[in-house]
Amino acid sequence: MSYNINSYRSSRNFSNNDDDEEIIPITTDELVDNKTTTEQDISTPIIKEMSVLSPNTTEDSGNELRKNWWKLLLAFIVTILVIALDSSFMKIDNSTFDNSKSPLNSTFTPPINQNYPYGRNSPIHGVNLGGWLVLDPLIVPSFFNSDTLDEYSVAKSLDPDTARAKFIKHYDEFVTEDDFQKMSEFGLNHVRIPIGFWAIEVLQGEPFVPYASWQFLLRGINWARKYGLRVFVDLHKVPDINETLKDVGYGAEKSNRTLRYIKALANFFNGDNYTHVTSLLGPIDTTIFSRVVGNLSEFYNQSYYEISASYDVNSRQPYVVFDEASTGFSYWSTLLKSFPRAILGSHRWFLYDVPKNSSSDYEQLALSWSCEQKSNFTNSQDENVITIATEWAAAVYDCAHIRAINGSLPQSLNYTCDDDNNWQNWNQTKKEYLLNLTEAQMEAYESGSGWFYWTWKTENNSAPKFDYKLGEWMDSQSEQKSYNFLQKPQPASELNNTENDQFS
Repeated sequence: MSYNINSYRSSRNFSNNDDDEEIIPITTDELVDNKTTTEQDISTPIIKEMSVLSPNTTEDSGNELRKNWWKLLLAFIVTILVIALDSSFMKIDNSTFDNSKSPLNSTFTPPINQNYPYGRNSPIHGVNLGGWLVLDPLIVPSFFNSDTLDEYSVAKSLDPDTARAKFIKHYDEFVTEDDFQKMSEFGLNHVRIPIGFWAIEVLQGEPFVPYASWQFLLRGINWARKYGLRVFVDLHKVPDINETLKDVGYGAEKSNRTLRYIKALANFFNGDNYTHVTSLLGPIDTTIFSRVVGNLSEFYNQSYYEISASYDVNSRQPYVVFDEASTGFSYWSTLLKSFPRAILGSHRWFLYDVPKNSSSDYEQLALSWSCEQKSNFTNSQDENVITIATEWAAAVYDCAHIRAINGSLPQSLNYTCDDDNNWQNWNQTKKEYLLNLTEAQMEAYESGSGWFYWTWKTENNSAPKFDYKLGEWMDSQSEQKSYNFLQKPQPASELNNTENDQFS
């Protein structure tokens, strides 16, 4: 017997757009078969808004409930019949969830079904899957032009059907299973997957392609599991932060909506199928919250509460990664130490954080800056705060973004971007410099608890200094043409050191 999942879902969708209402992700049993991706499969929300059950229900909505009781009863009956008579709509066979794998080339990383001992002796070696489920002109420049600098404007520039087809094709083709296999072969042990809030919900008037990216997030998580990689699910874009090249700030009035999404994610990933593989969860990503840091502290408290409340046993809860928001590590030490399972993340960008003028040797300055990061991460980790670099790259100038928007660097810098992206023409001196710059940052961040490189790949290697998978420019003699020769594995015997025990 066949059954149309969209008819099934629509029969149980009693939604409106009140920001205060609870949202609940659909269960694993309702996920599309990850072997077949069609527009029909991913055309419906991953959440159901149970507005009639909201604690904020008014007398009017109570009257509406009594008036439409038969619709609720009908939906319940349909649900039971579908589950009883037909399981063809189930997207994922639970028997395929094998959590026994370790990365192919990371000797100190335990299997997925064991707790990861976050700390210096077992550093995160990870990459971001930037530009996949949240567009970025640096990574996928073909989506953008001078009038479209972010996903909001790209989606708005297209009619809904065209946008949907274009985005789904990108989600399906830009990242494949082969990417996760190569990550594992390269000795990586984590992958950070940024998502936008539109994977969870899109309200009327918002131009984003709704819900489609959720299907591909789950497919990516299962590929990561297959190759022993743990996943950091990062809510990268939340309401009021739509832009890619510059974050516009977080509107306090949107915090309740974002907290609902955080709760929905925590509820979904709290289960045997996902609790081990999704070991890190990021409730928000930003680098310019310093102007609202008071509100951010409260938001972090609320986020941690929503996530921890979703897990019945503390050891099942993912570590929650909070961005230091360009305020400095020490500011967050007291707050994060009050959370049993929290990590302090930081974006480390020389090309953005260090002002440029014509009087400096910026390549040498970048090396010095990279080495100086070591004390920041060492001190923070010594305060018993797990500290990681969530985004960084071997780039000194902003040439990749400049190229994406057809711009140029100020002439006063005496540097041209013309050959910056032509990695095939780089001489050995340039390659050795970039290798030293990368190693210096890796060493610095591993004085904390590790790093996530930005990013795993770029479209047609359009931004090679950000392209971890390319890697060929770093060591032309390396057999695998990757960064894996920089791996610094620790003996398994060191995993029981007391330094790690405090974070278990």
